[in-house]
Amino acid sequence: MGTPGRRVSVLLVDDYTSDNDSGHLFYDTKRHRALKLGLQFSNTQGRYYDFDGTGRVIGGANHTFNVTGGTAGYPAHLGPTIFRDPVIDQYVYFRGGQTLTFIDPVTFIGTDQTFGGATPTTPGWVGSMGGYHRWFYNPSNDTYNAVAPTVTGPGLFVFAPVR
Repeated sequence: MGTPGRRVSVLLVDDYTSDNDSGHLFYDTKRHRALKLGLQFSNTQGRYYDFDGTGRVIGGANHTFNVTGGTAGYPAHLGPTIFRDPVIDQYVYFRGGQTLTFIDPVTFIGTDQTFGGATPTTPGWVGSMGGYHRWFYNPSNDTYNAVAPTVTGPGLFVFAPVR
């Protein structure tokens, strides 16, 4: 067991978050970057933090970004459903329905792609359910997966990306 306080440290004090910011933070392993999208403003606006490889934030500051492009939209909701696909090196955003938005990690421009099959239930953006941990990449079978809240219609919806 390590010495208390040695495993966790404050990297920077940020003015972007609040005590009630229900956003989503995800890590881009290729760019050593933590990205934050959240309910505070909208899911098109966010901040990212570049790390130097030793766990320190470069420059001690955050950087803003705006997601543009894509017609499916980026609604402001709890726990935005987004992750980085390591195979194609793009962020994949799920708003609900059959359309996914692929976001370039450098330009932050989104491009929609519509899939066929069953239409996934909207993950319950209203109320307190949000999209937390309901959208994930499964590397063992190279699929994107959405878990619908049992309150709105149970189910696991699988998107098979074209490679």
